[in-house]
Parts: sequence; structure tokens; C-alpha cells
Amino acid sequence: MCRRSTAHTLATALAAIALTTPAISAVPRCGTVEVWDFSGLPLLPFGGEVLGASTIEGTIVGTTVNVTFRADETFSAADFAFQMVIPVSQIADLTSFTFWGQELGWSGSGVFSAELTTDAFNGFVSPGDQPFFFWFAVIANTNFEGGPIQGELLDLRYRFQFDRCPRGDMNCDGLVNNFDIDPFVLALIDPVGYEAAFPECTHSGDVNNDSRFDNFDIDPFVAMILGGS
Repeated sequence: MCRRSTAHTLATALAAIALTTPAISAVPRCGTVEVWDFSGLPLLPFGGEVLGASTIEGTIVGTTVNVTFRADETFSAADFAFQMVIPVSQIADLTSFTFWGQELGWSGSGVFSAELTTDAFNGFVSPGDQPFFFWFAVIANTNFEGGPIQGELLDLRYRFQFDRCPRGDMNCDGLVNNFDIDPFVLALIDPVGYEAAFPECTHSGDVNNDSRFDNFDIDPFVAMILGGS
């Protein structure tokens, strides 16, 4: 599902995207969706690269890409391509996923949208012993003779789905410890409040593994916290 365009990159724009770069320390992810939003990203006339850094750590199990591109009258959407490259340790040093207007059936000017899914990034991502890992994206014009890129990325979001959290991990930080006690209680007595406090967090409160989350999970949860198992 990973395709590469044949276009050459003539210009490079290096920009650390703040919204995908949290504080400099590993940030565990599990049971959540991490969204990288490139909507409105400036497009260089003949393409270029965007360099960013991230501290997220966890196992990606699926990725959805939502894109809406507006091509001006002087540019054909068929010639627009975008590639994301991320280091996924279980696959290779770098892995990528590319979408290309022509392969999506885009042509001419106007507004074009697509929703894509890929398993290209499935695997473990982590800064390791570094403060963060680098990723980069390539914006490409696949037809230089057709003139510079003229248009706008109205919407471009990568949604990375992370694997389920371990049983008892109620705050989706990848760990089971005392910091899960308050979220556990909140999820039991006020599910709506829990969802508001931990949006996008798919907890693993069914500690006794009976396919339900209820009062019967309290004792095994306490035992897990006290016993560390």
C-alpha cells in the first residue's frame, strides 16, 4: 500500500510542526487515536519537504488519512502527491505511505476529497533513548511541465490508531499503577465524565475479563494495583 512518486523535490522547507511535538519526554500511547493535522500547510510551487519531531511511543495498528485538496484553474489535481515517512522499528528504519491525485482519480481543477486507510505504519514507534524521533513529509508536483502547484490543502489529517492498553490501564498511558485509581473510580460512577476527562481513550477496565466493566472488576483491579500484576 506504499507507493512512491517519481517527481523530484526542487525545494525543501524545514518546519518543526508544534502540534505534533509534545514536551521532550516519551509520551506513551495506547487505546487512543493520535491525530496529525496538516490542514492549511503551505504548498511550495514545485514541492518540498516538511520535517517534524514527535515523542509518542506505542504500537500503531492502523492509520486513516483524510484529505481535501483544492486545485486552482492553472493546476491539475492529478499532479499532486503527498508522502509521509515515519520510522517504524518493527518494519524497517523508515516506512512510508504516498497518495497521488492521479491514482485517486483526481483531474483538473476543483475540490477533491478522499479517505484512505493503510497498514504501512503498523508497528512500534518510539524515540528510544533519544528525546524524540524525526518524521518527514514530501509534497510533490509530479508534472513540472504542467506548471507550479496552485491550490490549497483544505484538510489533511493522519489518524494513527494505537493498540489496546493493558488491563487496568485507565488513563491510557501504557502503565498500570496508582495513577489509574481515580480514572477507574470515575469510569464506574460517571462514564460520561470519564469520557470527557479522557477523550479518545479506550480503557481496559474489564480486569476480570468477563466482557463487562462493572463493580465485579473492583476487587481484581485493587489486587492488580497492590500486587503489581
